[in-house]
Amino acid sequence: MAGYRFKSMKISNPAFVRYNLVTLLAGIVLLTGPSGCKRNEQAAPAPEPEVHNAPPAFSGTAVAPATAPAASAIDTPEKQRKRSWMRAIFGQAYAPEKDEALAELDIDGAREYHQMTLASASTLPDGRVAVLVNGSPSDQDGNDLAGHGSPGVLNVYILRTDDGGWQVVERHENLSSMGSHGNIGSIEWIIPSAGKAGFIVTSGGTWQGYSIAVANIFELGSPIRELGNLLIGSTNEGACEPDTECWDVNGKIRFAGRSDADTPPDMLVDFAGKRYRVIDNQPDKYSERLDSTIKETARYRFDGNTYVLTEGVNPVPEV
Repeated sequence: MAGYRFKSMKISNPAFVRYNLVTLLAGIVLLTGPSGCKRNEQAAPAPEPEVHNAPPAFSGTAVAPATAPAASAIDTPEKQRKRSWMRAIFGQAYAPEKDEALAELDIDGAREYHQMTLASASTLPDGRVAVLVNGSPSDQDGNDLAGHGSPGVLNVYILRTDDGGWQVVERHENLSSMGSHGNIGSIEWIIPSAGKAGFIVTSGGTWQGYSIAVANIFELGSPIRELGNLLIGSTNEGACEPDTECWDVNGKIRFAGRSDADTPPDMLVDFAGKRYRVIDNQPDKYSERLDSTIKETARYRFDGNTYVLTEGVNPVPEV
């Protein structure tokens, strides 16, 4: 499997170096069709933080992320619980009126300020809570420094209740850098192996009409380990012109049943998409000629270190 590792913006796949991935990471991409990203290189707004109950067991299909609740000025027990988690993690550095904390993270040996916001949380089978926090670059006064090519920083904190309060029992900071405009991307909770929770972070970006989406799979533990990462989608729809070979391909992850052992189950990725050409691309007229339809299923198996492609192909073009 090709490695698309975003940590510290060091990419192991030479194809991405060739296309300047730091510039490429311009916004979280939703590869949903021709209207999804056409000449729109604006970053998507940060999602509302998610709170989950115990991660569901595998039933052979991917676990769908919870729908974020609508924003509301009314205080709720759920919001109070989120604030109590953030206070436990960051103490006086947490500003409840902004719902964020200013903290320093060790980035490649240097201490850098980040605005820390709760991205998602899940109650674990043993009653503890895993809190995923997004770190966005800032200055020492909390002013936003995130730009076009600024990744978000993934941090995980494990909490438990103690005499009615929350205590941090594990801190896993600067696990990985991914996404753009200071946002790590979307999060989906999974159970990769028996009794262990995990999550998938999907991030990506757009550069001059070319877009990608990359999935990174993590398993909670001490330490937290990354099980693998793969290119999950890409399109050049935003740069598609007459006489240009165009494509739009994306994949959906599911798992081949639940593993009762320590080894994660096989991961299946269903890819769908198309290759096409634009016939006319005037402002008031747009039509396509379909060249081929893409429908593939690839199987990835955990080899003890990472997920590797064992059956089928990953048809997502490397932009």
